[in-house]
Amino acid sequence: PNFDNAAITPWTEIRYDSTIPLIDTAANLGFAAQTPTKYTWLGGYEALLDDAPDYVYQNIVIPPLTSQIVVTGYMAIGTSDTFPNSDAGLLGFLFPNAPSTPPIIIVSKTNSDAASFSMWTPFAQTIVTPLSGQTLRFQMESHNDFIDATSFLFDSVSVKATHGCP
Repeated sequence: PNFDNAAITPWTEIRYDSTIPLIDTAANLGFAAQTPTKYTWLGGYEALLDDAPDYVYQNIVIPPLTSQIVVTGYMAIGTSDTFPNSDAGLLGFLFPNAPSTPPIIIVSKTNSDAASFSMWTPFAQTIVTPLSGQTLRFQMESHNDFIDATSFLFDSVSVKATHGCP
């Protein structure tokens, strides 16, 4: 349900820089959380060569008879990169059991969006694609190039399924 209690819903982190946790407290990261105390911070550094990727994800099973999924949350972007669209951050669903299936993208932003996302900005997306009973990978990711850095932050992320009882 949130980043504050990883014991309930553990997140897997794949870090470009293994010394920096992607989910941490506002006190350690230096940017106020949208809801205390933790959030995820992806990117924020330059690639040594071509790409600096960060990933945070967990697999979820969509309940039977689900008619829609609503994903909500907050995102903030900060950048020093002035080259248009060179760094990217996104949140979406991937299909781990069918990797050739295109992902369902909820939020996709670049460093060019930083001017309007420098503070916590809400997002919401309703998905009516039939997904009942499927295992999905709920993933946030960022990709930074080797010129300047962009940070993509997520907090208060929620996935709610509307379903009927059998």
